[in-house]
Amino acid sequence: MANLKRYEFTKEYKCGHEGTEEALAYSEYYAEKIVDERFEKLCPKCFAEKCEKESELARKEADDLDLLDLKGTKAQVDWALRIRKDFYSYVEDVNIDLTKVYKKKERRKKRKDEAGIKFCDDMLKLKNYEKAIRTFLDTEDRASKFIEYREILEMDFDFMFENSLKYNFFHGGMGLIIKFIDEYYVDDSDTLKLSVEKEMEDLSIIYPENFNKDIASIEDKDGAIFVTGVSGWDNKKILIDNGFYFIGRAWKRAIKKKYHGDIIDRMAELANGLLSVGYGVKIDSPNYLEIKDKAINGSYEKEVKSWIYIREQDGEDKFFISWRGYSDVYFDTARSLPYAKWTDELIASTWKGAMVVDLVYYNQVLDFGESYDFTFTDEARAVIDSFKAKEIDKEVISKVDKDTVANKLVDQLERPDEIEDDLLDD
Repeated sequence: MANLKRYEFTKEYKCGHEGTEEALAYSEYYAEKIVDERFEKLCPKCFAEKCEKESELARKEADDLDLLDLKGTKAQVDWALRIRKDFYSYVEDVNIDLTKVYKKKERRKKRKDEAGIKFCDDMLKLKNYEKAIRTFLDTEDRASKFIEYREILEMDFDFMFENSLKYNFFHGGMGLIIKFIDEYYVDDSDTLKLSVEKEMEDLSIIYPENFNKDIASIEDKDGAIFVTGVSGWDNKKILIDNGFYFIGRAWKRAIKKKYHGDIIDRMAELANGLLSVGYGVKIDSPNYLEIKDKAINGSYEKEVKSWIYIREQDGEDKFFISWRGYSDVYFDTARSLPYAKWTDELIASTWKGAMVVDLVYYNQVLDFGESYDFTFTDEARAVIDSFKAKEIDKEVISKVDKDTVANKLVDQLERPDEIEDDLLDD
């Protein structure tokens, strides 16, 4: 039997720096395969610098969001800060359908399969997975715990879930996830009841008739709206449709009055949407009373979500046609405008992309905008009006020239002996 040997290889890393890696293997071929995976990454120095920058960014975001200070060695804390940031992104995508588990449990009950029923009960703990993660993020300050559970972030959850059901045991890291839920999920139904009763005394909270005991918080700060307390994909979609993006522990949207309207109307519109699906809404704003009135009565000014405006590109002012969301009709029709080009520039803080058209095609842009009820900015309207005014001036000048020639002809016909040279045939 062949013996393991130590092989060394000197190559370039992904970052371009040269380095030496070694591996134990039964042949040089397999040893090279092992080290090639390492050379596909950054060199140790560049990787350390990258981690340091990410840790510093995570630390700054944690301070801005007032997150818990982590405890541990500097190396542990730096690593855990990066892991915690990834957990905040991860929890937003947790959406588990347990229908198959419930059906499997019913079949096991009919067979009186106690082990199978126990397995299904353990799998049904996944309904508390999102709450367990949020408790973990809100209460855990030990860096070592984030390091312990970091593997959760790298797991193929759907694959593990399906195979666990298929083979009736925890496949891959599913056991680690169940352990995590057991450690961090807290059945707080009694605490929640007391909390809700206490919060109902808070006059800054609006309660709908179909109140589901969940309370979302909406705050305006430095020209932006921050939202917390919203869970479930359907409810998060309300935020996404209103231009919000997740920044770690909160949803944020910067408001520019020119494009989005008054921040009071935007907060009222969002509050109205959350109230309609059963959320209580806590409003943290000096304009609370006005926002509350508009949210309840629906008297806010609805946001304009499709715009035509002027913006500079390549040193020239051009029409930018943009809208929120996806629309094949808008895109295909706007793309058919003369020499129209799509740009992926960030528009109005939350919109990405616009169709760009030269100003000379203002008539076509005007027809498009009016056909699809787009809103023109004052600047865009002024440009169009300016072009129209020039058109009228040309028509007037052309008419004046024709009238002048006609008058000359009439005058010369009355005095045929004095016909001017420029009216004679060559």
